[in-house]
Amino acid sequence: FVFPLTSFAFEKEDIDSEDKKKYWAELNVIPENHQLRIIFVGAISRSFDFNPIVEAAQRAQDMGKEWQFVICGDGDHREHLMTRCIKSKNIIFPGWINDQKYLQLSKMSDIALAPYVNTDNFKINIPNKIIDYLRLGIPILSPLDGEVEQLVNRSYCGLKYDGNHQFGLFEKIDFISSNRDQMNMMANNAEITYFDEFDAHVVYNETIRRLETVVAMRLNTSFK
Repeated sequence: FVFPLTSFAFEKEDIDSEDKKKYWAELNVIPENHQLRIIFVGAISRSFDFNPIVEAAQRAQDMGKEWQFVICGDGDHREHLMTRCIKSKNIIFPGWINDQKYLQLSKMSDIALAPYVNTDNFKINIPNKIIDYLRLGIPILSPLDGEVEQLVNRSYCGLKYDGNHQFGLFEKIDFISSNRDQMNMMANNAEITYFDEFDAHVVYNETIRRLETVVAMRLNTSFK
């Protein structure tokens, strides 16, 4: 039995406070501007390949597409990435954010990025970032082979993009943005998948049931 990485659902109190709205508005993250909003939240580190994001943002800007990329978090590669993106007016770097700001951002966003490098470790696991995005109910775009690819295909909660193709990510974002019904379906499927497979209550209860079964089998064997 595989014990999935798990988490409890986000606490949703006070996510629409004026302070949080002002925080995002000052960064030009405004739901009323009708932009397609694509987010990344996590460590800006070597675990992720940001090249496809930079290429997608630049191409979208060149083509006049109303896409906004919000890259939240901090890490060793943040300054370098910000320097690379200095000409991209459609990329915002808010820095580190807490859970409540993360939750509010998710309500204003359309797509979540999980640009993991395709290493063996990530291929055989479902990283916790994927589970975070599922519990927020956001379609996921990731280049990962293996477990994550199987998950998004089986649950239809996102798409895999080709991380080795210069515009692989751009093409997937363009596809989703042109098919709002599909996007909404993916978002709904993401939330369903979280509550069916990764919610802490579901996982912990199933774990306890499995352990009780193992203990009962051992006790029966001992008495024989």
